[in-house]
Amino acid sequence: MGSEVASIPICGQLSFRKSMADKGKRTRDDEIRVIEETPEEVVRLDAPKRGPVEKKGKIAVEAMVTQSSDKEEKERHFDPEKEWIDELQEKESATVPMGWFVVLGVGLIGVVIWAAFQILSSGTKDDSVEITNPEGLLTNKPLEKISEIEAQRVAEEHFKNMEMVVSSFLSADSIEGKAKYVRHRERVLPLMKEFYQDHPLKVAEFKRTVEYRILALEYRPFLALKIKDKEGEFYPILVEDTSEGILVDWESFVCFQPVSPDSYIEERPLEPVSMRVYATPDHFHAYEFSDESEFACYQLKFRNSKEILYGFVKRGGVLDQKFRTVFSEVREKGLQPLILKLRFLEGSRAPRSVLIEEMESRLWAFAENPAAVASAEEGE
Repeated sequence: MGSEVASIPICGQLSFRKSMADKGKRTRDDEIRVIEETPEEVVRLDAPKRGPVEKKGKIAVEAMVTQSSDKEEKERHFDPEKEWIDELQEKESATVPMGWFVVLGVGLIGVVIWAAFQILSSGTKDDSVEITNPEGLLTNKPLEKISEIEAQRVAEEHFKNMEMVVSSFLSADSIEGKAKYVRHRERVLPLMKEFYQDHPLKVAEFKRTVEYRILALEYRPFLALKIKDKEGEFYPILVEDTSEGILVDWESFVCFQPVSPDSYIEERPLEPVSMRVYATPDHFHAYEFSDESEFACYQLKFRNSKEILYGFVKRGGVLDQKFRTVFSEVREKGLQPLILKLRFLEGSRAPRSVLIEEMESRLWAFAENPAAVASAEEGE
């Protein structure tokens, strides 16, 4: 074999090599190469502008050779709300964060400001530091520095008292025991008894405060907390410093609803119902709310529920302006916990579309006791 190859002329060797090179090139060209590309983001179109034969991935009815039965035709009936929600649930993989976790942040300076607010609101003056001098703070330091140190001391003591209240609230093993530490106790106690008929009363042992942030609700200061217990579980808790002491907002803690989201959607009540929701701007318009120029749309979700509603606000009014203000300030994908008064329209063909009649709170808590407010309005 070696002698035969050696006897090939130079031009023959060149032709042979070129032939082998062309063969290798053709083999490489014929290979199937897999290219990984990141798919482009799916853009949702308004449901009313899309018919059942236009939906991506579906075969047009006209293109089907076989005839369909009445049952199949009924199953193919187009429901724009269902299409929109199914598409949304397929696209989203993350779960909705719990309650106040949406708005939590960290910073001790906030606690100092909060304590300073309490001092000012109770009428305490800076010169009281000179009079009481509880820890010999009046040394050679400037008055401004003394006031700052005293404010921080008061804030830290206040914060420790707050943690003691939260710890007692979490560890209470009875409804009455927990009720000692809640806001609007007289109004809330019956709600607690109703709630714990269907939900277990959980007892937890406080470990530490993980996060905290000052929140203002109708000019009243609240403190949003993220608490960790000894078992490693986290709890969102809202507290207020009241004339009765530091109290926990129980309604936001459990996300109390007058009716479960599932029952509300199934029963479709025509009278307004106050619901705690996560709201975010959306663009779904169909049925009675198909006019985008007349209605603004907001997607509404619920804690511990997969149900979704679409709430609509008439444009141009006071309520519309409230929503615009809230969502101009919101971070975290525009998600905002709100208490909204909702109602289904009589004779509506939209199974999941509701009219938003009122924004009762920008958080899941009432700044003022609703019972006291209603009583005052009746007396006028």
